[in-house]
Amino acid sequence: MILGSTPLYHHNIAVSQDVANSCWRYPPLYKKRLQVIHNGVPPLPKINDNSDECRDILNLPKECFLIGSLGRLDRQKNVTVLLEMMPLLSNNVYLAIAGTGHLEGELKQQAKESGLSDRIIFLGNLHGKEVTQFYCAIDVFAFAAHFEGFGRTLVEAFSMGRPVVATELEVFKEIAEETAVTYIKNEAGEWAQAIIDLEQSPEKRERLIENGKSRSDYGARIKKLVKEKPWEKQK
Repeated sequence: MILGSTPLYHHNIAVSQDVANSCWRYPPLYKKRLQVIHNGVPPLPKINDNSDECRDILNLPKECFLIGSLGRLDRQKNVTVLLEMMPLLSNNVYLAIAGTGHLEGELKQQAKESGLSDRIIFLGNLHGKEVTQFYCAIDVFAFAAHFEGFGRTLVEAFSMGRPVVATELEVFKEIAEETAVTYIKNEAGEWAQAIIDLEQSPEKRERLIENGKSRSDYGARIKKLVKEKPWEKQK
């Protein structure tokens, strides 16, 4: 905060407008130099495997409706609410959780106590092509975070043609707009209803997929941003 208000810095970069808005208490000189530039999202490694093959590779069940969550297992990501949702869904719905963190043991214990360990699968950390295979394997991507600075996995899911259900956060709406995501409040019942609606409606899933694809081309947007150099216009 102090250094960003001195002549040592020409610009202070925020990865989203939502992050920039959170700096409202910062000194005037800091805010004057504040510039919003969305994160770049490198393309995922390419694969030739189809969904069933990806499920085989990751040891995931085939004959089910599979929800996927990817990220650190900590309070911010709020994977707990997804586990709370599972008893409200049919036995045909499974949850695959990719990632590790200090809550891993607690979450596994929660899954065990719910009696649903067979439908809640912990994959640990994924690397390289495994990440692409994960997105390819799931039917819906679930993003239950309490807060985010950007939301890279939203764009990754869009690029893989996966419908997304996410917490109703301003930063998600900034990145994905209103039509590319099913937004809900972070409550187990609402999560369950959103999943049921998508499970029962291929048409809804296709609409989300099509709208998501239009939000996934961040490479082109960043090239345009660099070419126009809006920060120079502000000098």
